[in-house]
Amino acid sequence: MTYSKKFCRFFICICFSLLVTPLVYGQSEEEGDPRDEEECFVVAEQMPRFPGCEDGHFPLNSALENCAQQKMLKFIKDSLRVPKTAVDKNVYGLIVLSFIVEKDGSLTNIKVLRGLPNGCSEAAVDVIKKMPRWIPARQRNNPVRCMQRIPIRIEPPRRQVEKDTKPKVKEEDVPVIKDIDVDEEDE
Repeated sequence: MTYSKKFCRFFICICFSLLVTPLVYGQSEEEGDPRDEEECFVVAEQMPRFPGCEDGHFPLNSALENCAQQKMLKFIKDSLRVPKTAVDKNVYGLIVLSFIVEKDGSLTNIKVLRGLPNGCSEAAVDVIKKMPRWIPARQRNNPVRCMQRIPIRIEPPRRQVEKDTKPKVKEEDVPVIKDIDVDEEDE
């Protein structure tokens, strides 16, 4: 059984590419951050939390988590500055951010999963960057990396409601009825 020269060349090329492909794709040109190779939890035994409630004596873990969430919401509310261009263009809605809470509590890999235009997403990212170190997640009583997602809602400013809710009517807006026939018998 003889093979043609074309078939032999084709067979050698296929064999060579099968041998070389894993070597080429197995190497990376740049060495990344070693933290990227570490395991990152989405759910841990003890999830990371915003700092500020460690001094309180909370009988339940849910009370501690609730306190941390309230502190975080206050921080976001106090720190978020919506750009004037967004307010002028009535840009409102929901921004969803994700980030990783590292073993030391620092926040890395901040990403916008759902954003808003006119600088709103950038303002939300700036708030996350300004946050203090979190209490890291724990798995089997060891600190671990954990991914977090935070929604931030940007709402239009509330209008001040007048105390007198009755509409003010000008005299010229009130219709005047003239020449009414009145039945004198009804009196």
